[in-house]
Amino acid sequence: MEPLTDEELNGSSLKILTPRGAYLTSANDDQKYMYAEMKIKGRKVNYDTQHVDFYWFIKDTTVKSTDSTKFSNYAGEGWRCLNQSKTYNGVTQFIPESERKDLIYSMVPAAVNTFKCVAVYDKATLSATIDIENKASKTRIFITSSAGTKFYFDTGKTTLTCNVTTDSPNLSYHWGYRTAGGELTAIDSQDKSINVAIAEATDTVIYECTVLTNGAYLGAAALTLTNGVP
Repeated sequence: MEPLTDEELNGSSLKILTPRGAYLTSANDDQKYMYAEMKIKGRKVNYDTQHVDFYWFIKDTTVKSTDSTKFSNYAGEGWRCLNQSKTYNGVTQFIPESERKDLIYSMVPAAVNTFKCVAVYDKATLSATIDIENKASKTRIFITSSAGTKFYFDTGKTTLTCNVTTDSPNLSYHWGYRTAGGELTAIDSQDKSINVAIAEATDTVIYECTVLTNGAYLGAAALTLTNGVP
């Protein structure tokens, strides 16, 4: 097995496919799966001849680097690892999985659920995300901005609200944001709404909110704010 050259890695890509549909319709809909397709210089990688490790995640802003049972460096904070794991001397290690991830109904509690796959080959990584729908779920989670999503010259304020259409009890909200670097910065609030000063923002900021019901994961949403010159 030959290692990939720098040129090959620079021309590589990863895409998540759903051959049987990117949605579930009921708990009995158990034939759906996600498939990670990796290409090198436009050609599909043959996983029989090239060994690639895969790590699968779901968006979850409650995940911090201090929680080794959920956190993996491959995706960073704000992504909960779905791989099986083993614990050695109190430290959790995730077991690499294959390019296929079966979709289980319990994995998709909200109407829209965001997943990420990270492919690891010879210390190089590629990642891709995909939204999976649950057509039977009545839980819709979305973020709205009281002053819109486009701002100019570092001016303006807005209130972001995480809306949840569900009868689930005891909801808690967990906020964070990502700038161009992609790393999640947690916001110290569990309120449904937060106030944002645009002067604090860079060109593009993605605000995320994960909702828990009685401490259990219900789903997550994201909204992008832009700040620039008209």
